[in-house]
Amino acid sequence: MRARGMVVVSVVLTALLAGCADDTPTVRAPVETPTETPSPSPTVSIVYPPPEPPAPPSPTGPSGPLQVTKGMTKPGSSLRFGQKAVVPMRYRDSFTDTYSDGVVTVTVQPIRRTSTKNLAGNFDQKSRDLLKGKYVYYARVDIALVSGDLSAAVTPSLEGVRSRGRGPAFALIGGELETICPEGSAPSSFDVKGARWATCAIAVGTGSSPIRGFVWDEPPYGKELQLFDDAPPQFNDYYDLGGITWR
Repeated sequence: MRARGMVVVSVVLTALLAGCADDTPTVRAPVETPTETPSPSPTVSIVYPPPEPPAPPSPTGPSGPLQVTKGMTKPGSSLRFGQKAVVPMRYRDSFTDTYSDGVVTVTVQPIRRTSTKNLAGNFDQKSRDLLKGKYVYYARVDIALVSGDLSAAVTPSLEGVRSRGRGPAFALIGGELETICPEGSAPSSFDVKGARWATCAIAVGTGSSPIRGFVWDEPPYGKELQLFDDAPPQFNDYYDLGGITWR
């Protein structure tokens, strides 16, 4: 039994050796040649200089005071109701601190009156008591644009006067006749020659001491007033020349 087993083993070994001597080619996986990993290219960044701070705004104020020139109504003039005055006008926008100049015609219509009960406004009780028995004197005011851009202008100043040129006995701050004679700012179209603007002048008086007329006292006929945070007046040395009165 031992000798037969050895023969079997010998045969198997012989077969294996014969297989090794076979001419069958051996396929080997190619050996990769190690290559260097390329280093990343440097990144070139453009460094922009920081933005320059914005330049300060150019001066927007007027170069000089308003002036009454040839063809305009003279300071101190007295007109009849319905007559037309030609005046320079300037508007300052307090939000942007910019100025707009122009020339307008102003016509004040005859004065009418109504009860102070028709005067709308947030008056306290003391003011309401003072208004009892009084009258609101009012006049419609027609303004037309001759030149310039005054589309942002607000209601101009027209002060009531009694007989002999005296001012009103009562100073009215606020209040308007909303349905009878509304006040209003210039229309958006008030940058086109010939554009019209309808507003109102009002003052408080009594039956025995009525309002007889209204005075246009916008600069240069009157002073340049400072309201709230407005810039200080600059040209009052050239203003207050004398108002235009309609009677």
